[in-house]
Amino acid sequence: MRKIILMASAIVSIITIVILLTYSKDDNKIIRIGYFPNVNHAQAILAIENNSFNEALKDEGYKVEYKVFNAGTEAIQSLISRRIDVAYVGPIPTIIGYVRSDGMIKIIAGSASGGSLFIIRDDLPIETPSDLANTRLAAPDYGNTQDISLRSYIIENGLKPKELGGNVEILYVRGSEALILLSKKDIDGAWVAEPWATILLKNTNSRIFLDERDLWPDRRFASALLVVRDDLIENKNVIKKILDVHINTTRWLNAHKDDAIPIIQRHIEDVAKQKLSEDIIKESLSRIEFTSDPILNSIEEFAERAYKLHIFNNIPDITEIYYQVFDTIKVNDGG
Repeated sequence: MRKIILMASAIVSIITIVILLTYSKDDNKIIRIGYFPNVNHAQAILAIENNSFNEALKDEGYKVEYKVFNAGTEAIQSLISRRIDVAYVGPIPTIIGYVRSDGMIKIIAGSASGGSLFIIRDDLPIETPSDLANTRLAAPDYGNTQDISLRSYIIENGLKPKELGGNVEILYVRGSEALILLSKKDIDGAWVAEPWATILLKNTNSRIFLDERDLWPDRRFASALLVVRDDLIENKNVIKKILDVHINTTRWLNAHKDDAIPIIQRHIEDVAKQKLSEDIIKESLSRIEFTSDPILNSIEEFAERAYKLHIFNNIPDITEIYYQVFDTIKVNDGG
């Protein structure tokens, strides 16, 4: 009898453990999405505020959590280390992450095109690229998308950054630091993304030297992408629902930009503790095309530029960086 009781007790314990493990497994069905609380990641902000990802994935048994980043390199590293599963991020960090993770990261959609300006001090006699000799310029981070664009532009116009033996100095500072440095005339210009481009224009004695869109065919290039870790692609229902939310949010945004402004404004203030006026957000949005098109020709061009700037030892093979979720590409973004 004692053995029977002990066996029954053991069976109950095993069942209890199995149940606990089952619930624990369910609790771990979490999709973690990384993004920047910034205007060029507007779809992420709107989807969060509307609870769209959670609503779309609840039937699959998933909850969604969000992770805020301030640099693309950090977001990509979190993808590779499995701390997040999905991210809104720029093309250069995406390419670097894809190459260095042996293809672990995949683009499933575009998110934004444009929204990047080369701002210079208005008191300087800079009218042509050659006038940039002996200047001191700023970019947000070494090896990020704006940095690659700035250094490529300098080299293509017959100049060189100081690290390559030239006379153009490039500092790596955040937008808030660029604002201070430009105001104090400690830098001569900055290649920055929105909303910092508009903030610099409105708060310093500066002007637009170049809108990056003017350097690209049809004025279109990928400035933000929706990327995932490759193992998530195996779950077809989840990946399709994530992409559907992104596409539908993109379409709504393009059709309702004025309605989106206060939502974006409130989210940025709540999450980033940054107060932006509606005018700044509206002007920033006017320079960004929100699109689910990944604009793959620009991804290839960015990869070649990164190679020329010694980010890679060889031209990276990115032929499989894009994963087409649907049988046909849904690029009708409305608006």
